[in-house]
Amino acid sequence: MARVLTSLIATAATAATAAATDPATTAGVVVGRLLFSVVGGLLLFFGLRQRSAAQRDPAQKSNGNGLIIAGSVVLGLSVLALGALTATGG
Repeated sequence: MARVLTSLIATAATAATAAATDPATTAGVVVGRLLFSVVGGLLLFFGLRQRSAAQRDPAQKSNGNGLIIAGSVVLGLSVLALGALTATGG
């Protein structure tokens, strides 16, 4: 059992090393993290637009707080993820 576990760990380490040096994988990670930040920015943008519309027309159903909070959280997480990506060098 220990031999199988050691083999699995070695295989995973080899795959992780190959993935870290593969430019396509690195590009995919970067694009994914940037897309994550774009989605957060869009949520924040539409939340602020909805809040602005609610201030002009008080009959609005929502004032955009949920979108603003979700956008802020997603943007914060994306900044942390991009920071981690640059700190680790890939």
